[in-house]
Amino acid sequence: FRRWIKGGEEELRGFKETTFLMKLQWLQQYLPKTDVIYIERDPRGIVSSFKKWDLFEKWNYQNLFYGLVEDVAKNLQLHQYAELVGETDQSNWIDVLTTMYIIATQEAKRNLALFRHTQWKYERVAANIKSSFSEIFAFLGLEMDKKVEKEIVLRCLETRGGTFSTYRNSKEISQQYRYLLAPNEMRLIDMKMQRHGI
Repeated sequence: FRRWIKGGEEELRGFKETTFLMKLQWLQQYLPKTDVIYIERDPRGIVSSFKKWDLFEKWNYQNLFYGLVEDVAKNLQLHQYAELVGETDQSNWIDVLTTMYIIATQEAKRNLALFRHTQWKYERVAANIKSSFSEIFAFLGLEMDKKVEKEIVLRCLETRGGTFSTYRNSKEISQQYRYLLAPNEMRLIDMKMQRHGI
């Protein structure tokens, strides 16, 4: 994987990953010259996507949460989240997912300084596709030519395909929580985020 990600002198390669948010110190040791593009999404948007595509069960997030509980108990650096984990209603998938979001987000922000990085809000990217991607390309030392720009815009105009499709109406997806989540579901997320200062 390390050999592949480094690519050749004329080849830029990257990967998308959410799991590494909890393992950025490890990643820094394994791939020390990695450039990180950190995109933070509104937790309500994440929960609505999980609800729409039934991802909590499909991606086995309940077991991932049990692993996180063990990590918090064993790892002194994560011990600050013990109260958050302890108060989580494990029978409520939205509560579990929100807890995981808070910890992953906090850990990512704590460790981003290990890398050369750029930080974005998903909703800002979705609202300003061309300018956002131009800035991201510039961060990577690249110029976004018209052909690439056209392809990116095309993929952000409409939602089609299944769960893993790369065609998504970016503006619609960034706001879908407003009609996919019930008021009590949004309230649960908002209250938990506020209680933990996020």
